[in-house]
Amino acid sequence: MKSTKITIAGIVAFTTLTLPTSSFAELEKQKQDTIEIQAKDYNNIDSFKDNSSAQSSTEQSKTPNAINNPSNSMDKESENVNEEPDNKTDKNNKNDQGKSSDNQERIVTKKNNTTTPKENEKPIINETSKEILSDTNTEGAPQQLVESDDTPAVNVENKKNNIQLENTYSRNTTAPNFTDVPSWAKEAVDYLVGKNVINGYPDGRFAPYDTLTRAQAATIIAKSLELPIDPTAKPTFYDAQNNWATPYIAAVEKAGVIVGDGTGRYNPDREITRASMASILVKAYNLDKDNNTTNLPTPFPDLIGHWGEKYANTLVAYGVSNGVDDSSWLPNKSVTRAEGAQFVANVERTTGIKLKKEYIDREFYTYNAPSLSSGIASSYAPQTVAIYEEEGDWIKISTHLGLRWIPRNEIISSIDRNFVTFDQPSRNATALSTYTPQNVKVVAENGSWIQIKTYAGLQWVDKNVTYQYIPKVFFAYDEPNYSSRVSFKYAPQNVVVEQEMHNGWSRIQTGNGLKWVNINNISAQKVVLDVPIHRQFPELYNGCEAVALQMMLEYNNGISLNKVNFANEQPFDRTPMQRRNGKISIWGDPDVGFVGDVSGNKPGFAINPGPLKTLLDRYARGTNLTGQSFSILESYVRNGKPVVAWVTENLGSPESPTVWKTTNGKTIYGRMNTHAVTITGIDDNSVYYNDSITGQKNARADKDWFIYIYNQMGNKALSID
Repeated sequence: MKSTKITIAGIVAFTTLTLPTSSFAELEKQKQDTIEIQAKDYNNIDSFKDNSSAQSSTEQSKTPNAINNPSNSMDKESENVNEEPDNKTDKNNKNDQGKSSDNQERIVTKKNNTTTPKENEKPIINETSKEILSDTNTEGAPQQLVESDDTPAVNVENKKNNIQLENTYSRNTTAPNFTDVPSWAKEAVDYLVGKNVINGYPDGRFAPYDTLTRAQAATIIAKSLELPIDPTAKPTFYDAQNNWATPYIAAVEKAGVIVGDGTGRYNPDREITRASMASILVKAYNLDKDNNTTNLPTPFPDLIGHWGEKYANTLVAYGVSNGVDDSSWLPNKSVTRAEGAQFVANVERTTGIKLKKEYIDREFYTYNAPSLSSGIASSYAPQTVAIYEEEGDWIKISTHLGLRWIPRNEIISSIDRNFVTFDQPSRNATALSTYTPQNVKVVAENGSWIQIKTYAGLQWVDKNVTYQYIPKVFFAYDEPNYSSRVSFKYAPQNVVVEQEMHNGWSRIQTGNGLKWVNINNISAQKVVLDVPIHRQFPELYNGCEAVALQMMLEYNNGISLNKVNFANEQPFDRTPMQRRNGKISIWGDPDVGFVGDVSGNKPGFAINPGPLKTLLDRYARGTNLTGQSFSILESYVRNGKPVVAWVTENLGSPESPTVWKTTNGKTIYGRMNTHAVTITGIDDNSVYYNDSITGQKNARADKDWFIYIYNQMGNKALSID
């Protein structure tokens, strides 16, 4: 069954009751004559103080639905004793009446195409609107009767007006078109006006937000039930002997609908509370005779232990009332005229108990509305639940937090890619796990994000695929740091982003699984890495290559190295220098190791990338970039990898080569101003580097000139994968 609910903002009220003039003419005259006596009776009400306790009985504790909080036995109204326990003074009533109300009672409106249902032909009506409450009128649970000197005096003029208004319309008057009845209450008001149960004011108002008194409530019930009215009848209540509604109060008392407060009073001019209204309706229409009303769950926490708990539960089970919200029924609030009309009309047209029960065979979550995006309220073990409403595959059940929604069946979603889960619905949140493609059980939604059940608890994943274009060659890393392993290098392309970090790293889909890319650096106009600077002097006069490599390794690995010890770990070709005619004729091979003395105590030359890589490989996975264009070196820097490049001292023009032979006869062409630097940054026009000779960090050079020197020196470079 799918029902539509409409929440109405405002406050519901009830109308002044109309007595047919044809049957009460003499009575009205008598009432007019005795107004002063009535006022005196009200002003002297203190003479009727009773020090006895308000009677109450303890209803046997019932076992609540497992979803509800457990409670001990609760003091409640006795069906045969107190119609409403009197546990407060009229002063307390007045304090509550002065408040403005923001609470809305969600009374169900029963749609009906006929004006008056025939007996035994009550149609099934969709619930389409809400009942809205006036402010709190705290009529509480049974306790000691409180004496008060603040009983309000009767305003004689108001009493006269009341009597006159009660007789404004006769039974044959056409239902007026009230100008002030809210749309949600119009059908209920018209229904009862059509039955001559209620009426409005001569000026065309219904006054829907005025509160309903207990005398008016008794009159409505008497008329609705079409009880025989004896104009001379008196109820047993001493405070209702000379009230305008005395015959009606007597009639409903005789019918067993009301029993007063247990002290001999009915309090006819006091505002009636929702709990009292529920009690009267249940008794008047024998709603508690259905066997299904025994041990009803209590769907609203504020009803637990209240004397009117079972009556309110019955109205909720019949679909007469849905409470103020899913957590509150507010049993002590006053009933308004429109609200009272809604209550009675709904009861008259109800087709039977609406409550069903169903076993949920899984652990389940409850929600604030029939939607995964409405927020999880709580979780529960498998159990039988009481169902109050259905909407599609969703059911509203009773819980310890009030009425909440659950999906009748688990919601399954398919994710057809490797995916990352998070602790919050954001790619910048903390990543929890990675999973292969599979079906998942969904428990919540937030936009494109879904919260799923996993072996490690609830986790979030984005169902949508986010693409991002990387415009340059990029390296995919195993971890979000440049010291981790480079799994692969990729050409510019669109990538699927699964996770984003605040430092620019993104986790992307690759053919080798989920990998990391620093898209910020790759796409940035300028990238400068924070590579530590070291000078080669004075210990390593000829050691520029080793010191440049040391700077790159310390940045990549996050370590600190001793430059002398590190330089002495590199390969050496210790072939002694031989001269002929003042020129070098025999010496070492830089493709074997460092040629000469690195300290500068003796002549020294250089080492090429090949043999120096053997030292690099002891600390990281090196890559020899010799022969690569400068654009490849740039891609390394943009991907977080410094590069050792062979250039010239001070980036001067390359000197003419010095030529010698190795002992094996290999000819070496050595430029004596060869120098190695560590490239640390790049932009469109510049290259930034650390220079071990000058000790300058991130020295800037014209990009075109740097590329020219790099090419002239043989395109020699080393970096780390």
